[in-house]
Amino acid sequence: MSQEKDDITYLLRQISEGNASCFEKMYKRYFKKCYSIALYFVQSTSFAEDVLSDVFLTLWNKRENLKDVKDWDSYLFITVKNHAITFLEKNRQDNLNPIDQFTIEIAGNELTPEEKLLKKDIEENMQQAIQRLPEKTRIVYCMAKEEYMSYKQISEALDISERTVNTHMTTAIRKLTESLQKYFR
Repeated sequence: MSQEKDDITYLLRQISEGNASCFEKMYKRYFKKCYSIALYFVQSTSFAEDVLSDVFLTLWNKRENLKDVKDWDSYLFITVKNHAITFLEKNRQDNLNPIDQFTIEIAGNELTPEEKLLKKDIEENMQQAIQRLPEKTRIVYCMAKEEYMSYKQISEALDISERTVNTHMTTAIRKLTESLQKYFR
């Protein structure tokens, strides 16, 4: 076994016995990774923080079982993912912030007023088109295009096949192309 795996096994055993300082150490070690995962799903910094609060509270409340976890990274990711999905289902009514604005660069240093207006119009329509994508398709699209994740990374993160990732991306690109077609005739 590697040193890191031994260290995690030790921490999990200590946490399962109620050692709060080991839990805090584990929290600090994994917070950024968990935060990124939660943010992929809920698309809001404050909601991602809410999800993580719930995740770590749940982990602490079920700490006795942590000593039996064999693959901590996978276990933690699946826990964060499940809590984020549950959060989305509970808060489906337009409570979520929109995905960060999509930007399009038009060649040239200075834009004419017409170009600025066109750019703004395209960006607004692109944002609306992204929001209209089915939820899973939108998540996959954002992970690929905004977070620059590979299909393999996305498939591992979402626990779906690469073929499913490809299907979601094909759907997203087709729908976005249809929505923005009027700008490219």
